[in-house]
Amino acid sequence: MRNVLIAAAALLGVEGAAIACSCVALETDAEKRDQARRIAARAAAIVEVEPVSGPDVQRQLGETYRIVAVHHGRAQPGLIRMARSFGRDRTTGEPWMSGNSCEVFPGYRKRVLLVQTGFAPKAGGEVVPSYTYPGRLCGQLLPLRDAPPDLVSRGYEPVFSFGNSCQDYALSDAGMIDLILEEARKMGRPLGR
Repeated sequence: MRNVLIAAAALLGVEGAAIACSCVALETDAEKRDQARRIAARAAAIVEVEPVSGPDVQRQLGETYRIVAVHHGRAQPGLIRMARSFGRDRTTGEPWMSGNSCEVFPGYRKRVLLVQTGFAPKAGGEVVPSYTYPGRLCGQLLPLRDAPPDLVSRGYEPVFSFGNSCQDYALSDAGMIDLILEEARKMGRPLGR
């Protein structure tokens, strides 16, 4: 009986994880436009990136990526750093890292939505967020607070996140990029310029 209960719990756990990580297909024009509007409200650009270096948890530095191509929106080719939160486990003292972008794709290029999430010290440290994704399934949400205007003069640099998996999936849907750009233009967002 115990083995049956363990097997049932494992099956439910796998099914729950699959449901949590799946993307619902957008069926109607209204659903597609709603998704396009949500993407356009947050993304600064659609870019192609490649990984340069992994995170440095000890120094509190997120991963570094190189923008190799800008397809739409406002971005410059060059290096960017991911927005991450850092801390230490209260029990073990082990350092941890999380953030509101969980995509990792070592060794190859990928087209992504680029979202400026906030600012962090160039030498490493906590992010001063300017935006978070509400309800993200991956990692911890960064707390939302206003960034002081003089951060750049104090040695801070912009940090970024990528669109979530479902938004990345939407980019491959026929006509979706045009719809996103149209919604961005209506809102006067950087992606539409």
